[in-house]
Parts: sequence; C-alpha cells; structure tokens
Amino acid sequence: MLTIYRSDDVGAPVLNGYPGSLINVLDACLVNGYGDKPPVGWAKPFSDVNKAVYRPPAGNRFYLRVVDTANYAAQVLGYREMTSVDLGVEPFPAAAQLANGLYLYRSNAYSLDARAWLLLATDRVLLLWYGFAYPTHGGVGTSCDSFFFGDCPSFMPNDPSLTLIVGRHASSSSASYTNFANRMTAGGTSTGHYLANGFAQLGSAVPCGVLPCSPWNTSTSGSNGPPFPDPITGGLLLDRMRIIEVSGYTNLIRGVIPGIFNVVHQYPGTHLTRFQGRGLYQGREFLMLQTGGADGRYAVSLHEDDWLLMV
Repeated sequence: MLTIYRSDDVGAPVLNGYPGSLINVLDACLVNGYGDKPPVGWAKPFSDVNKAVYRPPAGNRFYLRVVDTANYAAQVLGYREMTSVDLGVEPFPAAAQLANGLYLYRSNAYSLDARAWLLLATDRVLLLWYGFAYPTHGGVGTSCDSFFFGDCPSFMPNDPSLTLIVGRHASSSSASYTNFANRMTAGGTSTGHYLANGFAQLGSAVPCGVLPCSPWNTSTSGSNGPPFPDPITGGLLLDRMRIIEVSGYTNLIRGVIPGIFNVVHQYPGTHLTRFQGRGLYQGREFLMLQTGGADGRYAVSLHEDDWLLMV
C-alpha cells in the first residue's frame, strides 16, 4: 500500500538539526505510525542511541542503516545483509566508493526549528523529500533535496539486486545535491546514485545514472520542454526515470525508478501542485515536488500501481 506522510500532518514528528530527529521521522512513518496515519510495515531489526537499521517487508529486503548522531546531517547506507546496527556485508555504496556512505542533510540550522518533509513509502520503497531551510512547504525554493531507497523494476528477468539508494556525497549545505531528477546525465553516473550490485551480480555496489527524456539531455526535470499544457495533448507530459548502469565502455538501461517521473515542461507548477494524468496515466493523480539545486520539478504518482515492480 502506498502511504503519504507529511510534516504538516496532525501528530507528525519534527525533523530538525538535532541528532535523532531523522530516526524519529522514519520510526513514525515506517514502523510505528502517528496520529491517524498507520505505519507502512517496515521492520527495525537493530538500533542504538541515534542509530537505526530498517528493513522493508517485501522484495529484496535489503537493509537501510541510518546513523543520526551528528548535527545537521545523518549518514545513510544500504546493506545486503546485517547482523547488528554496526555490522553488515556488501554495503552500497561500498567503502572504496564512499568511506562514510551517503548523507541526508536534514537542516541548515543546529536548532529545534522544524523543517518541511514529505515521505512516500510502500512495502519495498521509500522516497523522502525534505526542505532543509524551510519550516513549512510554502515558498519552497532551491534549499531542498530528496532521498530514495528501495527496489526498482528491472528490464532483466529475475533481477535479484536492483535496489537503489540516492543520497548526498557530503554532509554540508554547500556540497553537491543528490541530483535526483536534477542535472541528469545523458550517460554515465549521477551524483549520489548507487545500486546494490551490477547486472552480472558480481562484485560490489555500482554507481549509476538517471536518463533524462530526450531531446533536452542534461536539463533538470521540469526546467525545459514545451509549454504547459502541452499544445498537442492538452495535458502534462511525463517520462519514466530510467536507471543507467555503466558497464565497461557501454551505458546499459537496467530498469526504472518506480512511481517517480520526469516532467517534460518548463516549470508547469509549484511545489505540491497536483495534476491529473492523461493517456496511459488516465485516472491517476500526480504530485509535483521541487528539486534541489536548479529550479526544477519532478512528479510522483499517487496511484499504487505505478510503485509496483512493473516496467
């Protein structure tokens, strides 16, 4: 079941610059629930002071480790297997790729001041959008980012390791954004994007990229394209986010990110604008989210079918 949690829900936990606040949000959304929002059903098999390990109830069931002990930012890392809050095997990204894993920069202030966030989760996937400089969703600009963890639909039959994690490379506000739907590359890798393993199922984690819709190459989703509404269809044009795996000298399209779409228009709406789907997506509703860095948008489907492992 697709569930949407927001920082402005009644009883929602607060995300701020203090250690432990990210774990409070994840506990409430994934494990415990809050207010009238039931949890999505993830397990929390291991924990310690301001540390937690989460595991989805379905799919590959790889582990997400969160170390929320520092001010401003938390460390996030995927593992194929874990035996304690600090011990695991086959991390993604691997230690040789990023020694401390990825980061989630939850706030630009060391204070109890709340920060806006929105989390969408299923039994296999979570997407956390957060505005690290904004107390509410109103007036959101570029000081925001996104974190993704979970299984993705693969073009390869019986693909046992297409689990993706997307985070920041460093813990400061001046560090590069995750590039989630932002300055996407026409080939190669995107900052902060890692798969648990390559398509051959050999070796360690692999960096990956997200392919933008042609013909705008490296444009941010929602920052280029025809005017909205589209002159031909009269609606909103969307494109699946395809995952690129670099293999030798070749870029391979491994699969797609579930539930999340490139927006093929220039600024068709503001943060949290809702749109009705057309054509193949008739009867579906989409929510627009602001990207970090450049002034773009990406769309998330509010229909559960778009989050299933289907291509």
